[in-house]
Amino acid sequence: MKRLEAKCVVPVNREALFAYHNSPGALQRLIPPWESVELESSDYSLEPGSKVVLKMKLGPFALRWVAVHGDFDPPNRFEDRQQSGPFAYWHHRHLFCEGSESEVDDSLGNESSEPRSGLKLAGENRQQPVATLVDSIDYRLPLGKIGDFFGRRSIQRQLAAMFRYRHQVTKDDLMLFEKYPRRPLAVAVSGATGLVGTELCGLLNLAGHGVIRLVRDASEATPGTGPIVDAPAPNKGDTHAVAPWAINGQAARLDGVDVVIHLAGKSIADKRWTEDIKREIRDSRVVKTRQLCESLAKLNRPPKTLLCASAIGIYGDRGDEWMDEGSSHSDDFLGDVATQWEEACRPAIEAGIRVVNLRFGIILSPRGGALQKMLTPMKMGVGGRLGSGKQWWSWIGIDDVIGAIYHCMMTPEIEGPVNLVAPNPATNLEFTKTLGSVLNRPTLIPAPATGLRIALGEMADALLLASTRVKPQVLIKSGYEFRHTDLRSCLQHLLGRQ
Repeated sequence: MKRLEAKCVVPVNREALFAYHNSPGALQRLIPPWESVELESSDYSLEPGSKVVLKMKLGPFALRWVAVHGDFDPPNRFEDRQQSGPFAYWHHRHLFCEGSESEVDDSLGNESSEPRSGLKLAGENRQQPVATLVDSIDYRLPLGKIGDFFGRRSIQRQLAAMFRYRHQVTKDDLMLFEKYPRRPLAVAVSGATGLVGTELCGLLNLAGHGVIRLVRDASEATPGTGPIVDAPAPNKGDTHAVAPWAINGQAARLDGVDVVIHLAGKSIADKRWTEDIKREIRDSRVVKTRQLCESLAKLNRPPKTLLCASAIGIYGDRGDEWMDEGSSHSDDFLGDVATQWEEACRPAIEAGIRVVNLRFGIILSPRGGALQKMLTPMKMGVGGRLGSGKQWWSWIGIDDVIGAIYHCMMTPEIEGPVNLVAPNPATNLEFTKTLGSVLNRPTLIPAPATGLRIALGEMADALLLASTRVKPQVLIKSGYEFRHTDLRSCLQHLLGRQ
């Protein structure tokens, strides 16, 4: 039997730390993005007998990990045990203590290897609350001594990386929530199953807000005709859905919603650009956004805030020039689409709705986007710079994407365009070398610009070879605190390579 113990100290009280883990979106939020793990089913409860099923990939094989919750004593502790899965034995105790890690350790002394949940310490009356989460896992590998000999070190590294990631996310999320009022809001989100939408909805649930999905397919809409905010609360872990584009009168169900976050749009990188594809890209953004904003403007109780996706492609290929939210727009395809996209929000602005245009940079996540596409060749050792490598890539980690969106939602002074990028962009060459270093792989095989243009056409210049050096001026001035401003630390966090 092996034991792993990991601690996380957060400047909140124990009740808030426990409540975070007891929220419906917690497990999905805390699955490391580099792991091939999906949440297949869950009771969205920590109470005894509740069950979680995770689907895992081990090479070409699929495996299900079924865990059942046992002891449940809020806000002191909960536990889960493996019913079936990759380990011969797994028992995970989540223990919540008041006080810092050193206070917890000092109070325990050297006699006990397991902390007492609900521990109250001398420092508990401090002005700034602090709580410590202790993850204590007893586990045994399959195949006895053979499994232990071959797998022990690998499993120890994987578990250490997993809990390092989980604890960093937990701490960062809770510190984000502490900065803003905790009044629950009704938030409607389009693109809720996309890369950003999935993570954002999880964060909103963890913060205590109600999430309503905006969907295209009428069959997915919640039955009924009245305002969705007046409908009975959904089951734990479920969300209401409204199809404002698919059914006449459905948009009226958004009456009384506090915030709308519009992220949906056809991907610009899935297929080579033809005239038909470009028209679909434009219409999915401009036409659908205008239709949504016109519908919101007609509501008796319109939302106070609309956050609508946009992109830094609005600036175009500008070499080494620094750009902020006040910089001029490009007249190329992406620049023109983004300009029209933001202008499509005009009906909402005229109705008195606060509109924020979220100009996304290159979003980093191993679950999708540019980073996911780069990982396979990089891991195979055949990655390298694109073109000259001198073009600027204005990147942002997925955790800062959803953190910045939350900041914009909760900061009423922010309106208009906001650049969602980290403060320190990198050239493509710097980005490539840093990623190779984090993965411990060479980056010696470049992709010539000519070859990229032959393979991808116009899309190569717009998405891979264009140089867009952008400052997040509004985020900085409004006090947003970035989780990752350094590319290396961001990649290490996302890939579990610290």
